[in-house]
Amino acid sequence: MKNISKFFQFNQSHNLESFFNLINALNIAIFSINNKQKIISLNKTAVEFFNFKLNKNFFEKPCYKIIYGYDSKCEFCPHDGTNEDIKKLAQSNYHYSNEILIEEPGEPVGLIKYFEINIFTSRVNNDEYLLIESLKDITKHREKEEESARNSKLIALGTLIQTVAHELTNPLTGMSLTLQSIEKNLQNKKLVPVNLLEKKIQLLKSDIENTSHIVSDIKRFNQKETYLLENISLYSVVSDTIKEIKRLHKNELKIIFKWNLKKNILIKGNHQKLRQIFINLFQNCIETTAHYKKTVWIISRKIYEPIFFEHKKDIEKLEIQFIDNGGGIKPNILKRIFDPYFTTKSNKSGHGLGLSLVQKIMDEHNASIEADSRGKYSRFKLIFPL
Repeated sequence: MKNISKFFQFNQSHNLESFFNLINALNIAIFSINNKQKIISLNKTAVEFFNFKLNKNFFEKPCYKIIYGYDSKCEFCPHDGTNEDIKKLAQSNYHYSNEILIEEPGEPVGLIKYFEINIFTSRVNNDEYLLIESLKDITKHREKEEESARNSKLIALGTLIQTVAHELTNPLTGMSLTLQSIEKNLQNKKLVPVNLLEKKIQLLKSDIENTSHIVSDIKRFNQKETYLLENISLYSVVSDTIKEIKRLHKNELKIIFKWNLKKNILIKGNHQKLRQIFINLFQNCIETTAHYKKTVWIISRKIYEPIFFEHKKDIEKLEIQFIDNGGGIKPNILKRIFDPYFTTKSNKSGHGLGLSLVQKIMDEHNASIEADSRGKYSRFKLIFPL
């Protein structure tokens, strides 16, 4: 949209009639406005967009009343009402761009339309400057975006319902079969040994507990948890988790841990929640379909996020790379791995919340997680502020 300003430099060296023919051919409403906030000229598209009735009174009203129906100056208006002020804006190559809503006249209420607004300056002669305001109707574009967003939400909702239904089927089926067995014994007036009855009660309890866990996980995911973030050693979190994984899965994983920083470096975090992140990442590697002893590399380093302001230092961050050779992640799956309830595990172990919960915990630590994959290698980058 900045290129429109070039059209207004055109009239400095070309025929004005050709210039205005060019402006009228644009499918964008364009207004030139003076320092008294009066419209000096407008193109054909502006007249058609807003169904203006051009007469003498039209140009006597302030621009904010004509274009937007406001009773006072627009909040985004860049000048104070003097030619000198517009001149200063021109000298600074002023350009404003945004999206706004405009309500068309109508009974009982008008239609809402979306417009992309751009404001810049143009010099008419040596002493006079104008504001040039352009409005592009992007209503259809925004409606398509909103429709796409709604469709994405419906797809996500469908995935959620399908996955939760699948997860609940197993414990509900187990409860149903156990109750049918007890009911059958009662109908036959058959005495059930105490130990068998206790076993069936334990099965019921187990199925009820599994159902409760599924519901709790869903509720927990959709609620923002609050917990204490304190100064902790991330090295301790990672090393403690590695010890636990080696104890439980020493025959399934080889772990290479390269801590390239001081061990006492601290971050703001919750030890238990961060431990849960690394448990999930290890578990994902263990549950891959690759039938060989897998290797996990955990590598730490400092990274620096540049700040583009004078006299400001780059922001220091701590990055941990978690790399495994468990077979890699296909591109179509990689873009969905953090989606809630998305899983590729054929045995449906867990509730499909593992990596989405990892991302949620990272967000709660003001941290971020990224994933990439090449060949049989997958990499998760966990980035924490220092």
